[in-house]
Amino acid sequence: VEAVEAGAPFSLDALRWKKRVLVIAAPTEDDPGLKEQLEAIGPAPAEFTDRDLALVILVGSGESTVDGEPLAADDAGSVREQLGMSAETFMVKLIGKDGGVKLSSGEPVDVTDLYGLIDSMPMRQREMEQP
Repeated sequence: VEAVEAGAPFSLDALRWKKRVLVIAAPTEDDPGLKEQLEAIGPAPAEFTDRDLALVILVGSGESTVDGEPLAADDAGSVREQLGMSAETFMVKLIGKDGGVKLSSGEPVDVTDLYGLIDSMPMRQREMEQP
């Protein structure tokens, strides 16, 4: 992810119009909600990438990441603040390519529902029509 390279501060704005962003926040790396959400996404990575999704994991106590790359604690804190996500609670947010929050949940999200929501978006409809 270019936004993480070269020590540049990460910002969700860097992904605007390029990627949809699934942000998962959890208090710890072994949070049951985080584990459940990641397991749900895991079996079909192609489904995730086909929809131009970036995965941001914000962990209160532990390493936060953007698409598997380490995210500086300051940057993780900035994203949390921007999205109003606490370091002490589990939360999932889907950010559209336009930068708007499309889904917010305090529980793990069923990936069928997540992908259905994305596929219903006008921009995604246009993407699916292109060869």
